[in-house]
Amino acid sequence: MSVIEFQPPVAGAELVLPPLYDAVWSMAALIVVIPLVCAIVSISRHRDGLPSLALVGWLLLVVFLQVVGPLLWFLIGRPHTRDRLLVPTNTSERR
Repeated sequence: MSVIEFQPPVAGAELVLPPLYDAVWSMAALIVVIPLVCAIVSISRHRDGLPSLALVGWLLLVVFLQVVGPLLWFLIGRPHTRDRLLVPTNTSERR
């Protein structure tokens, strides 16, 4: 039984990923990381309006559900968003 040895590529030949492939994966990473960081910053800014258990729960949800968690936080979790959804506004009294 013979041992197969690794042969290095020919001199001058480089193994390079296609630039489009690299750009697509970089954009995919940014699409996940940017909302994640924004949600964590937003949660830390709203910590006075949240009970401690809710704060920890939202942080865990955002970190472990990296795509859905930030989306849920920005849609229903922020205190002023939640208040806007729960309290109806009467537009006839505005002038």
